[in-house]
Amino acid sequence: MRNCDKETSRKGSVSILLMILLSSVILIFLLLYEDASLRTLQSAVQWNGQYAGNTVLSYYLPELKGRYDLYGIWKEPSVLEWRMKHFVENSSPFWNGDQKHSLMKAKCEELSADPENFLLMDPKAVQKQIVQVMEQGAWIDLIQQSQLISHLSTVLTQAGEGMERKEEGSWIPAQRDGENGSEGRSQEETKAELLEQKWDQLNREVHKREQEGEAILEEIPFDEGKTLEDPLRISQLPSRSMPSYGKEFTGKLLNRKPELWREIIGTSLSMDLYALHYFGNCVERQDGWFLYQLEYILQGELSDEQNLEKTKRELFLLRTVLNLASIHQKEEVLQSIQALASAAAPIPYPVAFALLAAAFSAEEAGDDVRILMKGEKLPMIQNGDEENTPGLSYENHLHLLLLLRSQETKTVRMMDLIQLDLQRTFGESFTLNDLCVGFQWELKANLNTSLGEVKGWTGEGVCRYGS
Repeated sequence: MRNCDKETSRKGSVSILLMILLSSVILIFLLLYEDASLRTLQSAVQWNGQYAGNTVLSYYLPELKGRYDLYGIWKEPSVLEWRMKHFVENSSPFWNGDQKHSLMKAKCEELSADPENFLLMDPKAVQKQIVQVMEQGAWIDLIQQSQLISHLSTVLTQAGEGMERKEEGSWIPAQRDGENGSEGRSQEETKAELLEQKWDQLNREVHKREQEGEAILEEIPFDEGKTLEDPLRISQLPSRSMPSYGKEFTGKLLNRKPELWREIIGTSLSMDLYALHYFGNCVERQDGWFLYQLEYILQGELSDEQNLEKTKRELFLLRTVLNLASIHQKEEVLQSIQALASAAAPIPYPVAFALLAAAFSAEEAGDDVRILMKGEKLPMIQNGDEENTPGLSYENHLHLLLLLRSQETKTVRMMDLIQLDLQRTFGESFTLNDLCVGFQWELKANLNTSLGEVKGWTGEGVCRYGS
């Protein structure tokens, strides 16, 4: 009987132990299940927030996208928050109010969107978008760029050949008046008078030819353009509202490591190609506030007339240099220069030759600019075989001038043009500060877990174009 009682007592102890162990297992399972459901709900809510924010970005400005292939949305926080909350609550069944019997639920308590660090007025944000635009669809322009570089290579090669010919003495007469080493010293005063006369003659010849080239520039017709005169609109232009941007950013670029130079050069070329593709000029116009847009990017003046005048002068100097680089290939011109340089003795022949070569090149440059502004093409260097030499247009020559501008300067001036263009649609008070390229969001929610416990949770993230 006692043995039976002991056996019963032993079985009872085992049952209690098993119940305790089972309860512990169940409790651990419930805790793990609770934690898993909470984490699942947190992940779902975070995904909902990011998805909703990216969906809000689909409300980009069509006027900006259609004209410049850039993205921007109105930066009004209340609108961003309203739209984002709408998409949050409709992107998952956890937020659906009809799911009353669902084990896991979420309720949005507070949602905020801050666009202040993502304004379109930031040149770096604009640069980033422009580089992406050019990487995605500018292959034709990139081919044109490679052709331009090929032309530049040809110029350097031709200039090198000219220097070799000069060193060989093939284009310098063997004997020139006034260079006889046996000439006596008794005629110093006569030589001084002669030298003064020759300098006077040489200066007149040089000045005459330079003036003839510049006179052609004045004859080029000008279509009446626009002038920006409103002080408020001028002060709100990106290039005026942040005048130190270009200098500061250029300084940072110069301090960067050499391994990043390739990226810097690539960005600069992308800016040039974008400018050529999306902005017009006096020969090939595109709709915009200023008539001569590329000229504005180059010069930054507030009137079409001033921008075109300065650009003509720069083209004149550019064509003078290019003509000078190929002067040795123009035999007829070369002979005229040699004869005049020899006749200028006792002025040293190399000095007279250099001055006359520059004057002849300038005289020809004036006509070159007129030809380019008529929409015709010119070879970068004129080698006597123009029919078989690829020509460069007015726009190609502007590209050469763009290479001399910092990418920061080009960026803010392009932003000026974009802002002025959009003001025609949204009013003169519009600025790029009214638009943003993204925003930072924060979502505070109450999460109802599978066991019915309510816990507060905060999620956050960033939504922006190109991220």
